[in-house]
Amino acid sequence: MILFLLCRHSLMKMIHRYDGAPTLPYWRARDLGLEEERFSFLSANHIRLEGSRYWVKGMKIKALVVFFHGLGDGRASYLDCISMLAHDGYLVYAYDNTGCMESEGRTIFSLDRTLTDQKYFFAWLESDPKAQGLSRYAVGHSWGGYGALASALPEYHIKKIVSLAGYYQLSIQMMSAVPKQLHWLKPWLILALRSLIHHQKKNVPASYFLKKSSAEVLYLQGDKDKMVPLSAGYEPLRKAMGDNPRMHYCLLPNRGHSLYKTPDAERYVESCLKQGITHINGRNDIEMDLKRATAPNLDLWKKILDFLNEDSSTKPN
Repeated sequence: MILFLLCRHSLMKMIHRYDGAPTLPYWRARDLGLEEERFSFLSANHIRLEGSRYWVKGMKIKALVVFFHGLGDGRASYLDCISMLAHDGYLVYAYDNTGCMESEGRTIFSLDRTLTDQKYFFAWLESDPKAQGLSRYAVGHSWGGYGALASALPEYHIKKIVSLAGYYQLSIQMMSAVPKQLHWLKPWLILALRSLIHHQKKNVPASYFLKKSSAEVLYLQGDKDKMVPLSAGYEPLRKAMGDNPRMHYCLLPNRGHSLYKTPDAERYVESCLKQGITHINGRNDIEMDLKRATAPNLDLWKKILDFLNEDSSTKPN
């Protein structure tokens, strides 16, 4: 019992609000040539979640993309990614999960809360007139990459999914963060994790959703990813899905977790973090160059957009 409580206490440290860092700069929609229209909807427990539609004025809309953000921030942290999609002609929907950035919630409650939030989001999307008649795609990174894979459920009508370093399963991801010398605690860690998972499907792997779906999937990961190692993403997903023709994989050599950025951008952000830019009581002479920090990996984005653009239907904006 003591080991279980210790493990649960350790995991609870991840279950809090995520509001980004006040010392970090964020793009605004107009900075990137985007139109933005805000929306909100109620998730479980009557918690209001905030989101936005993004598009480029005057462009024809090819399809609708739902973008799922990673753990630690909200949609504002991924506006550079959203911009890449919108500038290619997509109407992008993005919202902050429970307990993140602009959305309500004293905590995120659990890592599986993203499954609950997307259930309520897609129910709201069904009644949104601006989404009618558009094909639906999903894109996400890390925790959001798991959310994108989970959106494969047939009732969400997602045709294509791009997962950037997405989790395969919540328990595997949690264990990947535990030092190997502590892996003897695995039974208690798994029990502690299950006690913190509230979704009715309980710690399901991404393959559970994908095997129920006809969606085509592009999964991309860097082989040097320390945040979501290959053993928690690429490897179990590929093993579970086998040679399914709907699955497409891309393993990027010598790349880390933020593979959608240039290598220089990723190194630069890591350097700023090491210098303490996000520390409340840290140095105040560090100023991040946002343009350098978000420089896109154009080769990777070409793969993503080529994948999405195959057989996209069009609709006037």
